[in-house]
Amino acid sequence: MKPILIQGAENSEINYFLEILKNKNEVEIGSFKFWTGEIFNLPIVVSRTKVGEINCAIATTIGILKFEPRCIINQGTAGSHSIDIHRGDIIVGEKYVNICNFQINYAEKGEYTNINRWNLKSYYSDDDKIISNNADLKLIEILKIIKNNIDEKLIFGTIGSGDIWNREVDRILYLHEKYGTLCEDMETAGAYNTANSFGIPIIGIRIISNNEITSEKYNPELSTDCQKFVEKVIKEIGKEIS
Repeated sequence: MKPILIQGAENSEINYFLEILKNKNEVEIGSFKFWTGEIFNLPIVVSRTKVGEINCAIATTIGILKFEPRCIINQGTAGSHSIDIHRGDIIVGEKYVNICNFQINYAEKGEYTNINRWNLKSYYSDDDKIISNNADLKLIEILKIIKNNIDEKLIFGTIGSGDIWNREVDRILYLHEKYGTLCEDMETAGAYNTANSFGIPIIGIRIISNNEITSEKYNPELSTDCQKFVEKVIKEIGKEIS
């Protein structure tokens, strides 16, 4: 049976999985670490991707080629892009947009920077479509089933992702209002692009760890809550497989 590949950028985003992983075995490839084992008698590979879009793309590529997963769950923490989305809420990324991939319209010297000149563009195709790679529809349906039987607040929509940590409220609100982003992280872009390129089903799950709009400070400990939720997702995937 092919494994489920679970990704987290930092130790805090995978430590719980490593605690519950049975028959654990560490595999190191280059500077990237993976752990194989079982959860709910399902074959699992846990990947520490390291932070950032490029690191995550490399880790995802290695994970796909080495372990041939049936699907990928990219999970961890994210910052809210909405006044109505708070710490502890969980975002399911039906799709993502790359919030670093801007084309900036020309301006003369002395006209200064203006956020309204900044437009998201796609550098993966020859057209003018915004980057918007999608999660796997079957995995989304599993999450929708889970939503009806949990206490956590689960929100489906668009994840903003890129090598940036926004703390300007105006920029955050601009991305939310213009592109519909619910939150932002630094890995979803690399994971989705790579998985989509290889045709591997993927879903992004992010717990809100901070909200600059409402002054909710960053709480990295919420990453454990995200992993415990993903544990429920793994169990549900197991029912679909059996």
